[in-house]
Amino acid sequence: MTGVLPYRYALLFSGILTVILTGCVGSAPTRFYTLSSMESPTQGKQVTDAARGVIVALGPVSIPDYLNRPQIVTRSGQNELAVDDFQRWAGSLESDITRVLIENLLALLPPDRYHVVSWIQPAQSYTSIAHRVAVDIIRFDGTQGESVSMKAQWAVFRKDRDASVMHASIIEPITGNDYRALVAAMSRAMESLSRDIADTISSLEK
Repeated sequence: MTGVLPYRYALLFSGILTVILTGCVGSAPTRFYTLSSMESPTQGKQVTDAARGVIVALGPVSIPDYLNRPQIVTRSGQNELAVDDFQRWAGSLESDITRVLIENLLALLPPDRYHVVSWIQPAQSYTSIAHRVAVDIIRFDGTQGESVSMKAQWAVFRKDRDASVMHASIIEPITGNDYRALVAAMSRAMESLSRDIADTISSLEK
């Protein structure tokens, strides 16, 4: 009887050690992603002086609660979401969306006429802002190997005028089965949204 207990303890210890080693060896490395902005066709051209150009202030940008996390969220069913702890955003997704929108608008709007900045509320009264664009991302996710879906609305505020409110529903195919392809499709969806916003701003200037 005395020899059985040490044997059982040895088996228990061996099992725990196996689980620990398997977890250490089998864990996938965490990968970090950022959205990419579109290439600017006006790169290298002279940029307008902010004091003389049309200033566009972007912000605030809001995202739904289910996206407000470090992990990338995908859709695994009509009413089911999946969160992968090993596939993460390199920073705040909300901040990344704001950055890409600003960079895309700088690429889309004529640089000799427009100056795009991030909207900072305390400084708003001290700056001659022609348009302030507030963006509300309602949905922004995708199903692996299928498509990314984005639903968004934005409002363009101007002095002494009613806000112009617009909506967008964007579907972008995913050309691949990994997270790189997913994030690339999300970046293309951002480009489509940026083009819609740029068109709205341009139409208000006519």
